[in-house]
Amino acid sequence: LVAALPLAALGRLAAATPQRWSRPLAVLIIGGLLATAVGANYQWYFRDYAAHYKTAVWNTTEMGAVVADFANSVGDMTHAYHVPFPHWADSRLIGIEAGVPGWQNTATNRDQLFIHAQNPAPKLYLVHPDDRQMLGALQLVFPNGRMQRHISDSYPGKDFIIYFVPSGS
Repeated sequence: LVAALPLAALGRLAAATPQRWSRPLAVLIIGGLLATAVGANYQWYFRDYAAHYKTAVWNTTEMGAVVADFANSVGDMTHAYHVPFPHWADSRLIGIEAGVPGWQNTATNRDQLFIHAQNPAPKLYLVHPDDRQMLGALQLVFPNGRMQRHISDSYPGKDFIIYFVPSGS
């Protein structure tokens, strides 16, 4: 509202001025300023912001889709895990994107993996590509597991590792 005060003042000044050309000129100036503001806001919000947003956030939509595919095929939501990593994806968002808002399964250390190994159900782990420690632990505890890098089409540079443990491993 404060930014619009000069426009309102210009409109009142034009209305109070007796010259015939003052009103059309004021309308032209105000219209030009508004058109410029609308164009700049459109560019920022629908183009620049969207591109910046994709570089700033993790692709929890894709992670949720992987978890949902696992749960709807060979596994279930209780045996799908997100491995937290500093400044990475939020487990809650992955659950929301997978269609299970309360899902927050995380595997934070090697000891948990040994507990998971006691259950023969197939398992899925989502791991940050730079988390070499947990990838090594997964390979140690589940040597029959398969590691695959999920390359993100929508979020360049936001790849993640899928570590799948088949049934009985």
